[in-house]
Amino acid sequence: MNTHRDNESFLKTAACRKEARKCKVTFWHIPPRSPDLSPVEKFWGWLRKRLRKMGREDLRAKRPPITKAQYKRRVQDVLRTGQANRVAKNCYTGLRKVCQKVLSNKGAHSGT
Repeated sequence: MNTHRDNESFLKTAACRKEARKCKVTFWHIPPRSPDLSPVEKFWGWLRKRLRKMGREDLRAKRPPITKAQYKRRVQDVLRTGQANRVAKNCYTGLRKVCQKVLSNKGAHSGT
């Protein structure tokens, strides 16, 4: 199993490395400020876009602004959808392709 990391210091600890070896996890270093190499950034981009669309729909329907609790519920509802699961899977599986593109570009941006 492979995973990425965003230079988190806790991932460099002896205990974390030991567990990673035990679970056969290989960490891939992702350079800082490289959102094209982070599936998390891609997913959050999709989620923000979806929530903005819902906010615009509320404005058009002249609904009152939602509360913090309602917004939290809205985020949870979106995250539970099949579409969110598909987007998350696509973001993760696309990482290998993006990394290969960056390598072929000798470290330059992937263009995605």
